[in-house]
Amino acid sequence: MIFFKEAVETYRKNIGDHIVLGDITKISSDDITNGADIIIGGFPCQGFSIANIKRSMEDKRNFLYKEMLRIIKDKQPKFFVAENVKGLLSMENGGVIQMIVKDFEDLGYKVDYKILNAAEYGVPQIRERVLIIGNRIGKKILFQKSRIM
Repeated sequence: MIFFKEAVETYRKNIGDHIVLGDITKISSDDITNGADIIIGGFPCQGFSIANIKRSMEDKRNFLYKEMLRIIKDKQPKFFVAENVKGLLSMENGGVIQMIVKDFEDLGYKVDYKILNAAEYGVPQIRERVLIIGNRIGKKILFQKSRIM
């Protein structure tokens, strides 16, 4: 497994020492700071990507979202944001995204998702991504159009 050590060092230098480097399946929730209002993350996309000619639900990486689910369950942030490739939506004829949404809803979150194109938000490339957003404070989730264009 490859970890981006330099990114963690940069975070520590600029933001603080409350960051953990390692395999999420081996990191205890107790090692993660309490009190965050939002948890932002992504789980591996290779198993969901349409560029993967062998994509299948047998790919163990497809279930690493459950580690994000575990941390969110334990930390109970008000919001979470997860990002992935749009191929996630077509896996098992939409069954995978429905499973993921249900798992987060079972934790008490209102969840919605949408494909967004990074180019519409000031990123100089056409890059479509699925954003999954949830909150446990009863707010309707709105995906705003960018004012950058």
